[in-house]
Amino acid sequence: MAKMSLTDFITELNRRGFDGFDPGDLTRYVNFGYRKIGRLTKWAWEQADLSPVTIQPGSYRLSLQNDISTVKSVIAIVCTTSTFEARLNALTDTEFYDNWAAYDLTSSQIRGEPDSYWLGSTHLYILPPPAAARTYTITAEQKLTELVQNSNEVLVTPDEYDEAVLLAAEEHCHVRARQPQFADVNRKLIQDFFDDALADDTTRSGDLLERVVPGRTGL
Repeated sequence: MAKMSLTDFITELNRRGFDGFDPGDLTRYVNFGYRKIGRLTKWAWEQADLSPVTIQPGSYRLSLQNDISTVKSVIAIVCTTSTFEARLNALTDTEFYDNWAAYDLTSSQIRGEPDSYWLGSTHLYILPPPAAARTYTITAEQKLTELVQNSNEVLVTPDEYDEAVLLAAEEHCHVRARQPQFADVNRKLIQDFFDDALADDTTRSGDLLERVVPGRTGL
């Protein structure tokens, strides 16, 4: 099943009887549910490889607000362009300000083969600016960002937790509708969801141990 977007969650909540709610309120309740499930599943999403990004000649930075909005901190950046594969070095603030801040980074004369990066408060810099297009994989510690219709609708949590996010959003809708008994049902369903997930993980771990433990050899 395809990953759900914010619009998908709102559509499903409408189908479940909350079509009288203002779309802005439903967006808020989906975000409440998203943050709740995000806190419970940090191990599953907090560290991840982002979608590959390509830096064109003369470009040298990515916006933390628009281009890589989920990035909290960078763990590693690796160039994956054929014959140029390499891991970039992280620059300290002092190294960036001493060696790069005074230059016009848009100048073609300063371009070269990138070997470093610097993470500032608003942008991620790739340095020196590439003389040719280069593609990078960014491994990062992520953060949850507000889901906004027609803008940021993508959840960083894995697809398998979409059901739990929906249940948590529905719980908030029931609270708003003053239906505490139904909100309690949703809390129980969320607990059951994670109990089942834990049981599945335990079963898989047990199966793996059975496969790797040597059998008796007739000694």
